[in-house]
This record gives sequence, structure tokens and C-alpha cells, in this order.
Amino acid sequence: MIQKSIFILFVCFLVQYCEGFKLPPYFSQCSRSDPKLHECILHNANGGLSAFVKGDKMYNIQSMLPLYIPHISLPIDRDLRVNLSDSIIGDLSTAKIKDVKIDLEDKRLEIAMYMSRATLLGQYKIKGKISILPIDEKGPVNITVVHSRIKYSFDYDIIERKDKHYINITDSSMTYKSERSFFKFYNLFSENAILGDVINDSLNEHWTETNREIAPKIASALSKIATSSLQGFFEKIPYEELMRD
Repeated sequence: MIQKSIFILFVCFLVQYCEGFKLPPYFSQCSRSDPKLHECILHNANGGLSAFVKGDKMYNIQSMLPLYIPHISLPIDRDLRVNLSDSIIGDLSTAKIKDVKIDLEDKRLEIAMYMSRATLLGQYKIKGKISILPIDEKGPVNITVVHSRIKYSFDYDIIERKDKHYINITDSSMTYKSERSFFKFYNLFSENAILGDVINDSLNEHWTETNREIAPKIASALSKIATSSLQGFFEKIPYEELMRD
């Protein structure tokens, strides 16, 4: 009896593997001909967001609680480089998807999100010059952004595999704008704590300029992670499951 049960489960697994997975319970099928297609996708996106953040190994979705970013390079200018390592962002569960736009002809999807607050904690290494002052330091870093509006978009193709069709992401990008950003680099100028405080104060006083330098690199790292999770999901679910005619 036990052997028979194992055999049945094995056959079910093979059928699912060969024919593609069915939609998970937190998604519903949409119709390409539906004039309110974007509303269906928006409903799915918000319904599935928490599952994506928590992770779902069956659908190749890795947990993002917390979100781990191994490395971010921040080339501020030719005289100063900042590298972030072992960074985590633990507030992704607060994200809300506000809107989606899909272009079936051009095969492009755009997602607009909002986060009330997000904090990146990690380690930094800085080397070069700040003004005329040489610096070569490392230590903890805290970057916090509040009331952020995030735009993530990707282009895709439809590929065929084993008589099924699947979405294949070909390009992606992310940008974000926040109402305020806060920066704290600990141990700056370790031999002169006052000077380190002055630099941190300057970064926060001129936060818009600081954010302009840092935000694109952080967004790029986040885009790669989001794309990896989505692509893992799309590799499991046939396009016919996602969209009917």
C-alpha cells in the first residue's frame, strides 16, 4: 500500500514536471481578450506579492524575508568608490502594488509599487578621497528610505518547451524615488569621529544629491533579484495557465 502511494505521487510529480505546474492558489487565470486585463493582473500581483516575499520553493521563488544582497558597487566618482556587502532589507512585506500596465503586442509589463519605509543594513568599504581628504575605511551602514515609489518593468518573449509556452524575461529595470532618505556610515574617519559625523551630516543635509548617486545602483541590484524570482516562477508555469485567449 505504501509503495503504491509513493508510486502515485511519483507519477503525479512527473506529470506536473513534464506538462508544467498549475497556477498556485494565490493566482487566478487572466484572459488576453479581457478589456480589464490589467485589473486581473493587478489583483494577482497584490495577491501573490506576500507569497513572493515569503518564498515558495515549489515555484522556484526564494524567500525575501529578509532580502539578501551580497554586493553593490557604488562608484561615486573617479576619486571615490564605495562597496556594500552582506546587505539585507527586511521591510519588503510592507510593499503595495499600486498599478500594472501590460502591452501584449510589445510584450512588456510595468509595475508601480509603494513602500512606506525600507531599511538597508550592511557593511561598507570606502576608498579614495572626500574633497582633499584621503579615506580608506570600512564598517556598518544604514540606509533608510521613506515613502518610496518604485517602478519595475520587464520585456519578455514567449518560448516553446515540450509543447508548452513559457514567458522568458529578456530585459528588466527598476527605479525608485523617495520623499526622504537617511544615511549613516559608521566608523568614517575612525581616528577622527567628529569628522566622520560631519561627513554623515553632509550626506543627510544633501540627501537628494546622495540619493541620486546611490539609488540607481541599489535599484539595479533589486531588479536583478526580482527578475530572478519572477523568471523562476515563469519557468514553472506555462503561459497557457497564466493567460487564456
